[in-house]
Amino acid sequence: MTALDEGLADGEKVVVDTRRSVAFLVAPATAIIVLAMFTGGGLAMMPTLWKPYGSFVLLILVAVLALFGVVLPVLRWWTTQCLITNRRIKVRTGIAVTIRHDIPLSHIQQVSRSVSLLDRILGSGSLKLTMTSGQLLVIPGLPRIGWLHSLVSELIWAYGNRGA
Repeated sequence: MTALDEGLADGEKVVVDTRRSVAFLVAPATAIIVLAMFTGGGLAMMPTLWKPYGSFVLLILVAVLALFGVVLPVLRWWTTQCLITNRRIKVRTGIAVTIRHDIPLSHIQQVSRSVSLLDRILGSGSLKLTMTSGQLLVIPGLPRIGWLHSLVSELIWAYGNRGA
């Protein structure tokens, strides 16, 4: 049971529990490879006169770049979660500050999707939910976006109008 599952009402069932597409991890994976090459090359080619202080400065620089280029993007991916139940859609995102959206299916007027060329290649896209109040909520980077779009539309048709 995930942290999102804890607040489910009686009779509410989880239909989909997903994170953003793993395509969001391509950039951090590339960054860690480039940083490893940069570190190895920098340490190997560093003049003896600069050692050990130059090595220390290089490793601190690489650690800072790794924090912003690898650790934070992976944490952002890990902490973004979308849970679709038979009554609502719950979205949680954020590392230090958590942004939460709980959207009852009965408050969703329209469901659409946005898919770029890269999204098509990766099989992901953005789910766009138009509320009855006219507000638009976009959930970016969801995997299997075509299937999720159809599923949410079916859930709204089946459960949304009942106010359950």
